Amino acid sequence: MNPFKVNKQGAPAQEPRPLRTHPATGGPLVLNPLSILTAEQSRKAIYDHYNFGTGNGETTHFPDIDKHWTWKRGELTTVTGYPNHGKSELMIQLMVFKAYFDGWRFCLFVPENMPAELFFVKIIQAYIGASANAKDQDRRMSVQDLERGLVWVNEYFFVVNPQEDELMTPDLLLAYFDFLYESVGLDGVMLDPWNQLEHQIETGGREDLYISKVLTRIKKWALKRKVCFIETAHPAGEVTDRQTGELKVPKAHMISGGKMFNNKSDNVLAVHRPNFPDSATELHVHKIKQWGLVGKPGVVMLDYNPESFRYFAPTGARNPLDKVNPPRCNEADYAGMMLKPITAASQEFPNEAPATDARFATTEPPY
Repeated sequence: MNPFKVNKQGAPAQEPRPLRTHPATGGPLVLNPLSILTAEQSRKAIYDHYNFGTGNGETTHFPDIDKHWTWKRGELTTVTGYPNHGKSELMIQLMVFKAYFDGWRFCLFVPENMPAELFFVKIIQAYIGASANAKDQDRRMSVQDLERGLVWVNEYFFVVNPQEDELMTPDLLLAYFDFLYESVGLDGVMLDPWNQLEHQIETGGREDLYISKVLTRIKKWALKRKVCFIETAHPAGEVTDRQTGELKVPKAHMISGGKMFNNKSDNVLAVHRPNFPDSATELHVHKIKQWGLVGKPGVVMLDYNPESFRYFAPTGARNPLDKVNPPRCNEADYAGMMLKPITAASQEFPNEAPATDARFATTEPPY
């Protein structure tokens, strides 16, 4: 006798009445058989995981970080940290690694790092490993390297720069991401930070429920397109320990806006400089939803070289770019080229750029 077919008295249980109305709308209920899956239907994916590791996160190319967090397509990773502690800088550098080694393309919304030209300079500096600032005459990259970096960044990085009359809501940002995804192909996107979006919460509405709904839409968007979604969010509350006076490590529950960021995110990271402004950096991995596939909670110790604009591991591990694209800032035999004056003959690169890129020019708006 099937125990699930009897009631407490041992008599055959009455068959449950089929649902005839939708529990939320009250309208007719229509069930889709495709919404029910079996292991047999997943046979190929299961064997791909067994044979090839399909479903694991992809390397950051930084071994110390790979032990705790990797890039997983379709996942939402929230990164928190105090202002100027390097959370954006570190994540952008990890994007540079993926673009250089694996050909990934990224689109970013970074209103706190505008104007766009200076943001692109940041990426070029990390890629080349030297300053692009005219005042850094002793360690400035050559104009040839500047052009090499500009052409490379133009291929792999895009920035959403809303016009004055645009209110950048979550839905509009996803529309822009979609536009680039369909136009040039994207592997990752970044919202930096959350509080720079225009959040339209209904009067009397609960912020936590609003955050939950928006993050659910973001996760569905990323999962459907197999895109890594990175967002940064500031911590709230007291930043120093009352007893020791030291900076607290930002925890997932400290993120401004409440616990929904921890509940909805697949991964939660915190970038922390305990002796700020000292460059010693800690990457705290607070939450990993898929342990073993993506990483595991823990702490990664890093340091930052302001001369080369690159992170490295104090254990002796070099920045992944150092071997294949050595930083120009510390090459003595390169100094002459770095200090080479920019003459009229060397200014072969146009200063003006077209208003739109031909790769995604269109007569229709992306929303």
